[in-house]
Amino acid sequence: MDQAAIAVTRAFNRTAAERIGVLTDQFLGRARPLGETRALWEIGPDGLEVRALRARFGLDSGYASRVLRALERQGLVAVTASPDDGRVRCAHLTEAGLAEYAEVNRRSDAVAWSFLEPLNERQRARLVVAMTEAERLLRASMIVLAIEDPATQDAQLCLTQYFAELDTRCETGFEAAPSLGAALHDLAAPAGMFLVARCAESRSVAAG
Repeated sequence: MDQAAIAVTRAFNRTAAERIGVLTDQFLGRARPLGETRALWEIGPDGLEVRALRARFGLDSGYASRVLRALERQGLVAVTASPDDGRVRCAHLTEAGLAEYAEVNRRSDAVAWSFLEPLNERQRARLVVAMTEAERLLRASMIVLAIEDPATQDAQLCLTQYFAELDTRCETGFEAAPSLGAALHDLAAPAGMFLVARCAESRSVAAG
């Protein structure tokens, strides 16, 4: 391991955590820690399946349940069964939750501006470029490759997006139907191997 690089990364993590204010149980000056606030934000105005929330952050079911119960006690979230499948639980923001969502966004903008305001214009530009590059590289480090059956939902999503891109790139368009069957046959074991790339939030981002 590169100990010097590790030391720099740990120092960055400590500074970022302190600057953002994650070391308190009143994140953004509200009466809840970062985990609950982030869950509230991820659920958002459109709602979110509980299993999707767990997968996005790699949470075990017990911890995710505790976070959601805390938000329910605060009157911000309601967890109900999906109308399409009673086995699936969905989290939605209440009216109070929507108001808190807007307030969290306002306060998050204020914290972000507090990073930039003390700097001059040149320093701000440098910091924004550095943060953009840091986020891009951090996301790259979160990518995980897995061998998949090309018929799975995630694999099909990646193939659909790939064919859609070909359709926009080709002057005469691209018809996916004739290619799809051959792709599934050629890429499935033992004839081939289909890889799906996922970021840490369990979202499929690419296939090959």
